[in-house]
Amino acid sequence: MVRLHSPRRPVRAAALLSPLLCSAVALAAPAVAAADTTHDASNDALAAGSASAELRALPAPLLGQLDVSERLRATDALTTGTDGVPVALTVREGTRLQVVRLRAENGRARALVALLDGQPSVESAGLDTVATASDVSAAAAYDDPYRSMQWALDRLRHDQVSALPVAGPAPVVAVIDTGIQGSHPDLAGVQVAGYDAIRGTAIAPGTATDPNGHGTHVAGIIGAVGGNGVGVTGFLRSARIMPVRVLGSAGTGLGSTIAQGMIWAVDHGAKVLNLSLGGSGVDAQEQAAVDYAEAHGALVVAAAGNQGDAANPVEYPAGFVKTLAVGATAQAGDAIAPYSTHGPQVDISAPGDQVTSTYPTSVYANDSGTSMATPYVAAAAALDWAAHPSFTPADLRDHLVRTAEDLGAPGRDDFFGAGLVDPLAALTDSAPASTGSPTPDPAATAPATPTPEPTTTPAPSEAPVPGATPEPTDGPTPGTGPETAPVPDPVEAAPAFAVTLAAPAAGPTGVVLRPVVTATGGAVVSDVDLQVDGRLVAVDRSEPYRLYVAATALRQGRHSFVVTVHGSAPDAWARVSAVVRLPSAVELSLSRGVLTVQPAMRPGARVQELTATVDGRAAARDAAEDGTGALVRHLPRGSHAVRIVLVDQLGAVTEVRRTVRVR
Repeated sequence: MVRLHSPRRPVRAAALLSPLLCSAVALAAPAVAAADTTHDASNDALAAGSASAELRALPAPLLGQLDVSERLRATDALTTGTDGVPVALTVREGTRLQVVRLRAENGRARALVALLDGQPSVESAGLDTVATASDVSAAAAYDDPYRSMQWALDRLRHDQVSALPVAGPAPVVAVIDTGIQGSHPDLAGVQVAGYDAIRGTAIAPGTATDPNGHGTHVAGIIGAVGGNGVGVTGFLRSARIMPVRVLGSAGTGLGSTIAQGMIWAVDHGAKVLNLSLGGSGVDAQEQAAVDYAEAHGALVVAAAGNQGDAANPVEYPAGFVKTLAVGATAQAGDAIAPYSTHGPQVDISAPGDQVTSTYPTSVYANDSGTSMATPYVAAAAALDWAAHPSFTPADLRDHLVRTAEDLGAPGRDDFFGAGLVDPLAALTDSAPASTGSPTPDPAATAPATPTPEPTTTPAPSEAPVPGATPEPTDGPTPGTGPETAPVPDPVEAAPAFAVTLAAPAAGPTGVVLRPVVTATGGAVVSDVDLQVDGRLVAVDRSEPYRLYVAATALRQGRHSFVVTVHGSAPDAWARVSAVVRLPSAVELSLSRGVLTVQPAMRPGARVQELTATVDGRAAARDAAEDGTGALVRHLPRGSHAVRIVLVDQLGAVTEVRRTVRVR
């Protein structure tokens, strides 16, 4: 069974989109309040909660904040006709944003804006101007209203990439997923004919459907129309997206169906195959489809997975040799996302946290996961191929890896792979390597006599962190000589250092580590560094050593801490590693149908916001002045899915999901 590679699927647009480790935002169509159809509403009717036809355009939270006189003024200013002055609002309800488009009577638009802009739920209000772009493909034309929320585009230098001369049409990118909402206004004109592998039917351009939403989100990351004044901006300037549905409404599907969709896409002209999905086992049909794609000139880009720990390897098809496997980076500090599955198969990484994109029904949503990182790499592959049309799939894969921005440990590592995909570097590379022939399958060229698998030698001087689960790690391999030269093993020599580490000290602003280093044989410490979840976060070069991690970089849950001591000599080093589990910052208790939510904050931390969702519906919200916060809710009999999101004063986010049963 194959599943999606966003850590959770957003619920329908009418409910809160549940976040993974970070708050999620739904940018939805306005809710419609129950209303009276009479235009000349009396004061009594307005006070009783009914509304005129004009007021029906206002979302319920905003309508409830207007008093009687304000409702009358709004009714006088609003019009249901098409000749009025366009006005736009952004209204917040919890973590949801609604974009509301209204029409005002001539001469009353600015008064209406002033009235509504002062309401607590209104984030912004203004005249909805209409712009005509002379060249919608120009980088300067990206005036889409949610472009400012797309941090990943800024990190990947999208504006600079878009300013480069167009080398040629980008190849077709197949989104092999849950489908696409073909009628979405931000995906209009970018779709080619597709295929529903579940039903075995062809899909005409613009008619695809998506009962889940995941595929629509992925498609928008690749190619949402930029500069049209609507929604978001996709990475490709002029995308051609092929919707291929292989997963059902629950976001799961069979390997054989996925393989069928991949083969169909290749046979019908797709050059880049985006698979933001994966399963835990090797599937023979998927393997054959990956081989078929490369043999027929197509590159498969797949999500590494969202397990995020050493016990869960990279999933398939990302684990296949001929696939470009993608990990996810977090929004803060170029860190690896905690959920991003790591291992030797990871080739490259891309932004995956809080990615804003298209979503059914004609709305927008934030989502997180390697599912969201993968389409950025697929889009980069399409651009790189357009600039270098002679590339084979192997050439393209190698070029993207070679031009990636190195993150984490120097060189390739199991968390980031080669590093962050860098489309600008790939497109401006002065000497791209092109072999002109496919990369041979390692299995086909393997020697007849199997090579013994090398054994792992533990790193010297390892000490466990109290209260944590130690994980042995290998020391670095010194020397850069030719491959045929023997590589000395640093473990065979007497270690020059020993390092011990007390339990991390958690404070209101972060975590402090104080490693103690003992040198032997006259060795000199060069520096001591700390990596958290594969990302270098701190370095100290003088005693007493102090390594600090900001609280905003640590979410509740599992983290890998690795402290390494480097000496002035290349073979002098020591390392200690541990898995540190930060306890949940939220406690739940259930008694006689009353669910109580109470923060369990670390010392010095305060609650900024605490929200609860029960069975997919917003249940309660608290932003207590005293910084403690508590939520109580009466639940009916039965089983209930509870989601709690807590944000502290430093911006650190905790999400807790539980199933509770009321008897």
